[in-house]
Amino acid sequence: MLTGGGALNQNQNDEIHWTASYPDTATNTWHVSAYNNGAGAQTVQSYAVCIPASAP
Repeated sequence: MLTGGGALNQNQNDEIHWTASYPDTATNTWHVSAYNNGAGAQTVQSYAVCIPASAP
């Protein structure tokens, strides 16, 4: 079961501008989008936090 999520700017600079970060409960996924305002390549990572469906 999806409980949360987010994104990480691995280069930790101001060239990345986040445009969306939200759950999709129908597919149990987390969606992230970002805009690179710089000239160089950037690396971003999305993540989802889940718990097992059988957890108490």
